[in-house]
Amino acid sequence: MKQVFVNIKPGGLRTSIKPVRNIDFSIFDIWSPETPNFRGKPIEGGLWTTDDGYTWIDHIINNLKDVPSFEEKLPKELGNWELYYLTAKNPNVYVVDSKADYAYLRETFLLERNLLFNYLNWEELSKKYDGIKLTDKGISETRSDLFGWEIPQTLWFNWVFEKHEEPERIPLDINDFRKH
Repeated sequence: MKQVFVNIKPGGLRTSIKPVRNIDFSIFDIWSPETPNFRGKPIEGGLWTTDDGYTWIDHIINNLKDVPSFEEKLPKELGNWELYYLTAKNPNVYVVDSKADYAYLRETFLLERNLLFNYLNWEELSKKYDGIKLTDKGISETRSDLFGWEIPQTLWFNWVFEKHEEPERIPLDINDFRKH
C-alpha cells in the first residue's frame, strides 16, 4: 500500500508513531459547543498520510482563508513541504468506504454517544488495526460522524513501512502551488 506523508517540521519523518489518545470527557464537556469538533479523530497521536500528498497540501492552501488554524500547518521553518513516499508491508488497515463500514466501527469501538455525536475508542481501535483509511465515498457517507476528515486519508497507529527514500521537497509558494 503506497502512501505519502507530508512533513512541515524540522527533523523530518520519524519512524516511531506516537500512540493515539482518546479525548478525555472529564476535561472536555460533551455539551460544550466546541467538543463535537473533536468527534471524528483522536485528540493526539498517529501518523496521517494521503494517497498522493498533493491533496493534503492543496486542501490546506485552499482553506487558509476559511480556517485560520491551518496557518500552523504551513512549513514556515522548513521553507518547503517534504513529501515522504511510503510503502506499507502487509498492513492491517480498516477501510471506511461506506456508512456500513463506519457502523461496524461504531458498534465495535464506541467510546461515547450523545445526541450530538458518537466518539470512537481510538485507543482500542489501534490495538486491532495498523491504520484506518477513509475514502472519498466514505467521507460523503460519514461526514457527520467522522468530522474533521475533509480529504481521503489514512491514520496509522503502527509503523509498518519499508525503508523510505529522501523526501521530495516542494517550495512553500502558495500562489505558485495553486496553479498546479
